[in-house]
Amino acid sequence: MSVRGREWLAALEGGHRLQAYRDSGGVPTIGPGLTYYPIAGTRIRMGDTITRVQSSRLFGLVLQSFEALVDSVTRDDLAQHECDALVAFTYNIGSAFKGSTLLRRVNEHAPAAAVRAQFIRWKYDETDPDHPGLEEVPGLLRRRELEAEVYAGGPYVDQAGAVIPEPSV
Repeated sequence: MSVRGREWLAALEGGHRLQAYRDSGGVPTIGPGLTYYPIAGTRIRMGDTITRVQSSRLFGLVLQSFEALVDSVTRDDLAQHECDALVAFTYNIGSAFKGSTLLRRVNEHAPAAAVRAQFIRWKYDETDPDHPGLEEVPGLLRRRELEAEVYAGGPYVDQAGAVIPEPSV
């Protein structure tokens, strides 16, 4: 994943949050969407805190496995923006990417509209423990639209509409 892609993904995940919080599914989370500590393998617990440096380091460690997953199952001619979008997507949904129709469409060189449609399908989550079942989540829909846009070569934009700039050299 590119440096710009990493900054974009961190922004999509809500930034480097230094105190544990519950994500939309109720899972204890810290930093940019981290649900576990990669070296120890332990889950994030409510009350945990980290520094900004620790957040960046942990994010980089966790991101390696998602980069490796995407690299292992996708065709070898992906453009950087396509790779960035797929790693961001996989960071959010995990290993389910390996069996997804999105992956098949990417590897088939499907038209942009067909690929976009597959990103958009992943807009559901279980959000209400009192009413089991998947529900459309507006934040996930927005994220999928942004991932599809980057995949298609569009701008790296976070959920608030801020453009993530190219890193300075």
